[in-house]
Amino acid sequence: MLPAPTILLGPSSVPSRMAFRLVLLALGVLELLRPRKVVDFWMGLATTNGDGVDLRPWVYSAARVEGALLVLWVLRRSRSGE
Repeated sequence: MLPAPTILLGPSSVPSRMAFRLVLLALGVLELLRPRKVVDFWMGLATTNGDGVDLRPWVYSAARVEGALLVLWVLRRSRSGE
């Protein structure tokens, strides 16, 4: 049986936390640089007919803001030593 996710990301599992932060950092950078590709990818996974979905223009701006927040969060956590 697999351990609970809280155990995997607990204080004794530094490599797991570092890997998680690297994934979040990569996602944040991708959202900052290519928000349309990231949003379109996730919309393709979430919908049955991804080509027929019309998104409002602000969705891509929101993805870029989300990317910036992810990058800032990861950098702040890494500087504080957590």
